[in-house]
Amino acid sequence: MREKPSVSEQLMLAKSDPVNRLTWGYVIALAIIGLMSVGIHFTINRIVAEQDNVSTIVGKSAGQMGLAQRVALDATLYVHDRDHATHEALVKSVRELNDLHRLLIKSGLNDVREFSKAPETLVQVYFDPPYSLNDKIVNFLYRAQSLIDKKPQAVSPQEDDYRALMQQIDGTLGAALEAALSAYEGAVMYKISRLQSLQRIAIGVILLTLLFEALLIFRPLVSRVHEYAEELKRMTMTDLLTGIGNRRFFTMRGE
Repeated sequence: MREKPSVSEQLMLAKSDPVNRLTWGYVIALAIIGLMSVGIHFTINRIVAEQDNVSTIVGKSAGQMGLAQRVALDATLYVHDRDHATHEALVKSVRELNDLHRLLIKSGLNDVREFSKAPETLVQVYFDPPYSLNDKIVNFLYRAQSLIDKKPQAVSPQEDDYRALMQQIDGTLGAALEAALSAYEGAVMYKISRLQSLQRIAIGVILLTLLFEALLIFRPLVSRVHEYAEELKRMTMTDLLTGIGNRRFFTMRGE
């Protein structure tokens, strides 16, 4: 009596079995398609999240520009009216601009640190010439705070802090704020474009997997099924002992 095949022999038989190979190939192809589909799903979610991030960060950067203009407007009203209401309005706008600037430095820049090229542009706008936005904002807030700290009688349109404030908002500070806004947009859009590239690669992998599955799995599988069907047909049409046509064979030939 023949002994039971060893484990290695069973593995060799399994590997030599064409049906087993086709089955494993089909399972692997489905696994690749499933993984790529999940990857595309998460990539789309990341793209949507980054688009939300675009609107949030860009909105904050645009708000910084609007607040700087509001500080200049409140300062103008204060130096002309010099009353309590315009003083409080200037205090409020200066505080809001300071808080927003700190928020953008702390969170806005950190949110885009993971980029490779885009964040360098953003950091340069904030800390390097010719824009040096951080220094300009700090100096702008310092001038506005100096106006706030002065007695109303000492405030006038000819006062040095007010004139410096207006020169900054009309000149280099405005240009630096616009550059920061563009840099934020570029930084986040850069990441979105990378995610979209990953999405296109995943779709390409799925299409290639489907193509190879059709050529290397389904086509051989259909051919083998056709061969098995022909073999079964031949077996039903011939006598197993003599190999000549049986009654079914002669009946079909007769028809």
